[in-house]
Amino acid sequence: MNETVESTVQKPMRAYKIPECILAWLTYLCAFLFCTAFPVGEYPLGGLLLVALLYIGTAILLTVAKIKLRAYPIAVGVSAILLSAVPMLSANSFLSFFAYGYAILTYCYFVYVATGQKSFSAVLLMDYVRALFVLPFRSLRALFSALFMGRGKGSGKVIGRILLGAFLALVPTLIVGLLLSYDSGFSRLIDNIFSIKLGDLFTHLFHLLLAIPMGMAVFSVYASATDGLGEDTVTEESLADTRRRFRILSSVTVLTAVLPLLFVYVVFFVSQWKYYVSGFTGILPEDFSYAEYAREGFFQLCAVSVINFILILIATLFIRRKDDRPPLVLKLVTTVLSVFTLILISTAISKMVLYIDRFGLTQLRVYATWFMLLLAVLFILTATSMYVKRFKPVLVSVLVCLAFFSILALSGPDAQIAEYNVDRYLDGSLEDVDVIAMYDLDDAAVPAMVYLYENMPDTADEMLRNKVTDYLRGQLHEVDKNSGIFTFDLPAYRARKALSRIDLAELKEMTVQ
Repeated sequence: MNETVESTVQKPMRAYKIPECILAWLTYLCAFLFCTAFPVGEYPLGGLLLVALLYIGTAILLTVAKIKLRAYPIAVGVSAILLSAVPMLSANSFLSFFAYGYAILTYCYFVYVATGQKSFSAVLLMDYVRALFVLPFRSLRALFSALFMGRGKGSGKVIGRILLGAFLALVPTLIVGLLLSYDSGFSRLIDNIFSIKLGDLFTHLFHLLLAIPMGMAVFSVYASATDGLGEDTVTEESLADTRRRFRILSSVTVLTAVLPLLFVYVVFFVSQWKYYVSGFTGILPEDFSYAEYAREGFFQLCAVSVINFILILIATLFIRRKDDRPPLVLKLVTTVLSVFTLILISTAISKMVLYIDRFGLTQLRVYATWFMLLLAVLFILTATSMYVKRFKPVLVSVLVCLAFFSILALSGPDAQIAEYNVDRYLDGSLEDVDVIAMYDLDDAAVPAMVYLYENMPDTADEMLRNKVTDYLRGQLHEVDKNSGIFTFDLPAYRARKALSRIDLAELKEMTVQ
């Protein structure tokens, strides 16, 4: 009877403190700003300021709420803010997408580790998944409780109810306004009243509405983590038990399965040694062009390297162990496969270096080389984890991947590609400049192309001169582009500054003709 009575008693609503209420409003504000600033490629500086506001503001409010921030969540926040600067520093939309996506999505993980998981966990990937897909849905109503109630009473609740009613009015107001906007007189009246275009007004109303579920999900991470919700999904203990159940293969089985593969590698290295070693010597094999030699087997070598990495992971997961230490067979298999793979990677990189030396840099060549170098480091780390007892391969691998991506994204690779090709052409070590490829580099290539235009040698081919001139004529809009402060990005600024050095009048005249 008592149990029945207790089950019918509702759990009292949580009372949020003032810093938590401010955090709720900050979360909703940043969700609205994110909707307004999307896509970030159009508002690079605005995106950086948004991420900085979100992380720094949250850190301050958590500190005021007496939640001590340790080194790990601080490092997570700093990495997110740094990578959110990529769209402002680089014109590369591919890298900007992943960099800014990391900065935004990692906020949930940042809140989780700051309020719930206090330090690095061995189940790092599962913690990230929990922060993104579990905790956001455990306390969805928490945002409204913190926005409109908190610990206030009386007039505070009245204001909260008024604001809630205003939120609920957005949907019918938006629909009716859009339906009535067909009338030109009504549209002009709205424009005169609000001094903004009717379309812009409803766009902001839509963003305010869209920010509600986003703010609910993000603030739910904080509420769920502080209440200890979601910790039962995946734990280190349950993951360890799962790993033990999957360890079903004996050392003999693993060794037998790997030996034929190792034999194939030995035969391959012996039979093709002279062909692949030529990449290290810089001497092109007979009957091969540079393009044929570089492409011949390059992607196959990359694929084989990835397959070897997967095989090592499978062996690590499924081989039986008497304790938590890796058995001797696993150490041997991991070491031998790692060594063989490193040879394959070094061969592939040497072929790519030879190709770059002949034809210069492109985005694809930079990405391929970057990926192979990263894969080589991961193999070294995997082999090291077999012999160093306290080595944390997951943490170190994640840090290495993050460091590699940060170096690539923050270094401005597109500008460096353009500068490398132009400098090599001007010093005579590169026969031609691929002007068509420069269009893929967007604004980042303009300064280098202006430098090429200014220092074009007298012996330069007339076709190249025309291509460079046509390219610069196509970039003239950058000079006259009026950019707001939030749309500022460094490549466009450098492009406008570089274009201002050349005779724009002559180029414009050529454009008109």
